[in-house]
Amino acid sequence: MGKPKRPSIPPTPGGILSNEQWAGLFDAVEREVAADPMHPLLVGHPEGNPVQIRPPWRPDSETWAQGVSAVGASRWEKGIQNPRADFKSAALANNEGWKTGVTQAVQGDRFAKGMANVNVDEAIQTAVTIGGAGYAAGAQARKAKFQRKVDAIAPRMAAVVEATRRMPARTDQEREARMLNQVRGAREAAKGPTGR
Repeated sequence: MGKPKRPSIPPTPGGILSNEQWAGLFDAVEREVAADPMHPLLVGHPEGNPVQIRPPWRPDSETWAQGVSAVGASRWEKGIQNPRADFKSAALANNEGWKTGVTQAVQGDRFAKGMANVNVDEAIQTAVTIGGAGYAAGAQARKAKFQRKVDAIAPRMAAVVEATRRMPARTDQEREARMLNQVRGAREAAKGPTGR
């Protein structure tokens, strides 16, 4: 058994990747994953030498739906009736942040890009399937959509996690750099294809 494959992580000053470096990393990772659907970033190391290792980032639709059905439904009902904060006041307090986000979305033409990926027939069928059964049934009906989106972003998110794990974490500053790298990487990952 050879040494586990790992994607090439571009060298970066201080360990935090720039937007351009993230783009280069995602391109490289997606080429590797396209050539090898059983790449360790997607499946981990299930052979167990010396231990089985899960992939860095890979939620699955079945676990997600089961969690929503078993626990999330009642928790959701209670949470709606007993919110942690006044969502209206919080939204008004973040008005400037909202405007900044909208401006960035307009500049990036995100609405049109997002709507171009909408499957109208699937959306209508989902609404009909949910009917009055509510939140838990909705989660079950969206399992395939959830899985497609996870599959689409999995190589990039796995690369983000792997890049962050390789950064040192000895001091508060290094740990903060890891946190910032993870946030920025996830943001950049979300800019790529997200599944239809």
